[in-house]
Amino acid sequence: MIRPIFLLLRKPVTQGATDYLVLVHRFAAEGVIGEMDCVYSSWSSDAPDGFGEDGVVALKRLAPFLKLALKSAALARIAGTLAQTYLGRDPGRRVMSGRIVRGVAEKIGAVLWYSDLHGYTQISDNSPPEQIIPLLNDYAEVVVSAVHGHGGDVLKLVGDGTLAIFPADNREEACRGALAAAVRVRKGVIKLNGKRAATGLPTSQVYLALHVGDVFYGNIGSKDRLDFTIIGPAVNEVSRILAMSRSVEQDVLLSADFADAVGSEMRRRLVSVGRYALRGVAQPLELFTPEPDFEIPQPRRGKELRVPHGRPVPAVVYDRPAGAVRSLRGRSLAGGGEDRNAAQSRRDLPGQDVRPADRGDPGARPAAHRPICSSGWSRGTGARSARRSAW
Repeated sequence: MIRPIFLLLRKPVTQGATDYLVLVHRFAAEGVIGEMDCVYSSWSSDAPDGFGEDGVVALKRLAPFLKLALKSAALARIAGTLAQTYLGRDPGRRVMSGRIVRGVAEKIGAVLWYSDLHGYTQISDNSPPEQIIPLLNDYAEVVVSAVHGHGGDVLKLVGDGTLAIFPADNREEACRGALAAAVRVRKGVIKLNGKRAATGLPTSQVYLALHVGDVFYGNIGSKDRLDFTIIGPAVNEVSRILAMSRSVEQDVLLSADFADAVGSEMRRRLVSVGRYALRGVAQPLELFTPEPDFEIPQPRRGKELRVPHGRPVPAVVYDRPAGAVRSLRGRSLAGGGEDRNAAQSRRDLPGQDVRPADRGDPGARPAAHRPICSSGWSRGTGARSARRSAW
């Protein structure tokens, strides 16, 4: 009978094992890695006489080499995990692949994400110190998981701020991914605030700026301390856009470049909040915010489309949330009219060169140009499918 302490032996015994050997090789104190302080190995034999003395001696001579191989593999995996955890997923992979030369940077196009917490300074001044780190961890978990879940990479966590990029090989896709992450953050913050408020803990909101531009991406710093990060005018611009979120009382602000890159379907659902002269930015920038109850349409399977001289292609169509329909119905569709949300959000700021939005703002559309109900691309085919109907 096999006692519970030897349950590990049940499988070898049932498979006909006649001998079983366990070897433990511990690391020296300086070789311990966290909780990994040894390597266990187990061996079984189905020979009638088991391993025999010669077999045991051979395994004992082999085990130290196995220990070194396993430790080397574990070290490589741990190093990769640490690099990705502390530097970001893509920077971590680049550093581990040897991209460690100071001053070597690559010019890339990217969607830039910069967010922080509303009222964090006041919260940190008025809350016990032991509550601050859990607060930052809670909101960082919401933001980072949303960014990673939609194809982005978090580059920095600076206090309550988060800097991330969505690589823009396809700018429209990257913009849609960033907007989907923003929607997920908004929902996650609502859920998190409910939990924290129920236990009497302070709550906050996430303010977010999204921008599109070219940046230099690589190693920057001194000989003794390097940082794998991004630099360029677009990085300065996205930080200035975020600083405007409190002034215009919007939790999500998008640059005009982002609005132009997001695609016509999503572009119709963005509202201008005006043109602003931002500190350190040469030209005034027009800023946008999503409509109330903004959602990213989720693809679902549609009917097959017949492509001329081709095979049937499964269509992908998008369901527009009901909230977006209500918001569009509330929009002024008279020619030249300005969206009410944009007018209410515009503020005259001391020391700011504030200009009204251009009359060509997509928030003001003639009734003859109402947006289509939905459209989408069928993945992998390039065939476009669309359903049209006026709101």
